[in-house]
Amino acid sequence: MAHIAGDVVVEVGVAPDGTIQSTEVVSGPPLLEKATLESAGQSQFECRNCDMKPRKVRLVYTYRLLPGDCCGEKYPAENGESSGAAPGVTQEGNHITVVDYPGCICDPAADVSPKIRSWKCLYLWKCAVK
Repeated sequence: MAHIAGDVVVEVGVAPDGTIQSTEVVSGPPLLEKATLESAGQSQFECRNCDMKPRKVRLVYTYRLLPGDCCGEKYPAENGESSGAAPGVTQEGNHITVVDYPGCICDPAADVSPKIRSWKCLYLWKCAVK
């Protein structure tokens, strides 16, 4: 709803069994921090050749908005991307990309034309269109 996009870098503490022990935002837009921490906290890692110490891993979450108007019509994506991919989440290594259309609230009354005044208004208060 706020049309915020960008990268959020989060550092997670991974236990030897692959579970998440801690999460901390390193940088990024403040409004995206909560969603990023929730997602990172639900991650599961596979530990290969690990010792018994927890490890710190940096994850980069990229949030992108595709072009589109507010009232439902979606425009083709830029750079040849398939617009059918949204909403979507992809992961390549430690980089997670979240793509979606912007959310908004549409007023269906904005499409009503012409404006019609009530008879009460026209007769009693004489507020007709000049």
